[in-house]
Amino acid sequence: MSVRYELGDDTLTVEVADKGLGFRFDRPLPELASKPEDDLREDEMGLALIHALVDELDIGAGPQGSGTRISFRKYLATAPNGLA
Repeated sequence: MSVRYELGDDTLTVEVADKGLGFRFDRPLPELASKPEDDLREDEMGLALIHALVDELDIGAGPQGSGTRISFRKYLATAPNGLA
């Protein structure tokens, strides 16, 4: 498994990739994010949470077409005093 992040002036980008068997994702992410927690399968909870918290989410094949790669970006708001 690899985890990579990049912190820009106004964005945080995170990418997680593995070389496992991958998974079949059969429900649209916006549908998952709007469901009550009790209606989610165990394997859907993490993606639903990530989708609800970030601004951009991309799920695809991992390195060399194997495993899974999840990349997400969060736009960071800057407070008037310069603190995020």
